[in-house]
Amino acid sequence: MPTTQTRPHLGTRLAWVLLVGLLASACKAEVSIGGGGLDVGVLEAAIEEELFGEGTDQSIAHTAVDCPDDPDDSPGSVFVCTTSASGEAVTVRVTVGDDGADFIREQAIIDMAKARDFLAQYVTEQTGVAPASIDCPQRTVYAPGESFTCTANDGTGGSLELDVVVRDVEGNVDVNIV
Repeated sequence: MPTTQTRPHLGTRLAWVLLVGLLASACKAEVSIGGGGLDVGVLEAAIEEELFGEGTDQSIAHTAVDCPDDPDDSPGSVFVCTTSASGEAVTVRVTVGDDGADFIREQAIIDMAKARDFLAQYVTEQTGVAPASIDCPQRTVYAPGESFTCTANDGTGGSLELDVVVRDVEGNVDVNIV
């Protein structure tokens, strides 16, 4: 008598929060505003260190941070510095204070290789089936509220879509298996 083996398939609905970005959202830059004004080079170095330095995901290719050469350095003034991660623009808003400058990144930087690893683990935990592959877009920079879709493939023709919504600039996301 032949036996059949039922393999669980990928089909669950659940929301899950995971951290795939590794960057802090707001930081205090220790830059001089003394008699010589705002030191743009120090500010650019501080932003680059925060976004791409020690303790972050250094595998993401990026360009040097570029701030205006002579920004208004009076307290309360705001200007924008830019860089790119994997070829995509990243905007950093700088607000000058009495004793330094605060900077806030406006987008999340998502390491898709790490995201795929997290999603594969999640799908395995939720369905009991380890996906053979997870396909996600190559894009890495997302504003809060933006979403992207990844596909988990089980290697036998079965698949499911993973709707990933970016919650904040820190890279927290909601994942829905659809």
